Amino acid sequence: MVKLQQVAGLDKIAEVEKLPAKDEAQKKRLQEIADEARKLKQRLLEGMPKREALDKIAKLKEKLDAERNELGNGDKKPGLDAAAGALKAGGFPGLADALEDRDLAAFDEMMERIANDREEADKEKAKESLDKAIAEAKKKGADDVAKRLEKQKEKLEKRKDKADALRELSDGLKGTPHHPGKAEKNLDDKATDDAAKQLADSLKKGLEKLTPEERQKLADKLKEKAESGGKSGKLSPKAKQKLKEWADKLKTPEGQKELEDELKKEANEDGSGGKDNDDKLDDGLDDAQDGADDLGKDLGDGKDGKDGKDGKDGKGKDGKGKDGKGKDGKGKDGKGKDGKGDGKDGKGDGKGDGKGDGKGDGKGDGKGDGKGDGKGDGMSDGSGDGGEPGGGGDGSHKGKSKNVDSSSLKAKAKGKGNGDPAKKPVGSETASGSDGSKATVKGTGKLDGTTAGDLNSIDKADVPEAVRRQVKSYFE
Repeated sequence: MVKLQQVAGLDKIAEVEKLPAKDEAQKKRLQEIADEARKLKQRLLEGMPKREALDKIAKLKEKLDAERNELGNGDKKPGLDAAAGALKAGGFPGLADALEDRDLAAFDEMMERIANDREEADKEKAKESLDKAIAEAKKKGADDVAKRLEKQKEKLEKRKDKADALRELSDGLKGTPHHPGKAEKNLDDKATDDAAKQLADSLKKGLEKLTPEERQKLADKLKEKAESGGKSGKLSPKAKQKLKEWADKLKTPEGQKELEDELKKEANEDGSGGKDNDDKLDDGLDDAQDGADDLGKDLGDGKDGKDGKDGKDGKGKDGKGKDGKGKDGKGKDGKGKDGKGDGKDGKGDGKGDGKGDGKGDGKGDGKGDGKGDGKGDGMSDGSGDGGEPGGGGDGSHKGKSKNVDSSSLKAKAKGKGNGDPAKKPVGSETASGSDGSKATVKGTGKLDGTTAGDLNSIDKADVPEAVRRQVKSYFE
């Protein structure tokens, strides 16, 4: 028998009845799930057989999974598969995996990093891949999949325009005491909606301190940027228009106040335009699934986290089964565009929270092997950058992370050893090389007790030059 004092996990599940259902049929199913959760809660408070409780939790999880898998289901599955194939072919396997898993929250997180990144080429590449995926979904009759992808494309453009305009305004303040250098760098490093909000807030505070002369100079700079297309020369028409409007507002104290109020609003809203009913439904079902997982752990179901959803390449967010999202292409710490996993485009180890710790228990370090697969115990589907190269954090991740789009970042994690680099290994001997050089070698082939310094000191080792070059090229 098992008797609990509180069952918060079932309270989360019961909340699904309040979610915006797609139709009456789904509304009825969500109501039934909520009713079952409340009944189970009452029995657990009174006491019931543990095995029966675990069985009922398992059935609730199956029903929640079924609701989450509504997208591209049945005869629309070929369209979903074709859309995922287009994303993968375009160089975004993390997005493809998230779509196949119907993990739209993770998909959105990856798109968030792509849109907020400074790299224009990556954004254009993502837009083209989305267009192809939308076309494939429509061609095979998966209109629901096409609709969700079209929303993601709209969010990409909105986020991009906001980040681009804020960066140009920040650039216009360079050379003044009011330039928000740290906030701008934070956006470059993290590429998140939150970082864009922080930059907007810093810019607002900087504008408040402008002298009339500084205000006029900034207005002139913004007008020039609008005409030239910004530093990249590729600002969208909407972003250019935004800069023109800001330049006009800076001409008067009243206009500057309007601009400050606008930036204050930008600091409180994400660039995607907010969440619609589909997003709220996805988030609510995710929360309910988390509640079921938590209750299962409380009852000792033997599962440490979710049922093993794979993570995508790239970045991940802290605390949500996302094991680090990584951008699809650059090896910056913590960022990651396309996917959950380690590092931006790299083989680098992530801490699991390099933009995305997982929500469960598990080790969230991403192993970069050229593909940067992030491995997490538990079920952490993680979307997240891989954090700092060499990091390997124990974190609550609930899952595994899938492949990271990582063709360039190299893992250079330093191993922890107990050996003394000043001492010669036991059992070693001196051997002569073909070029007359001498090398100290260890006959056992073991690296026990070898320190990070030992592994990285080929430049100092007494080895033949030919061997030195060969070993160095292996690690480079």
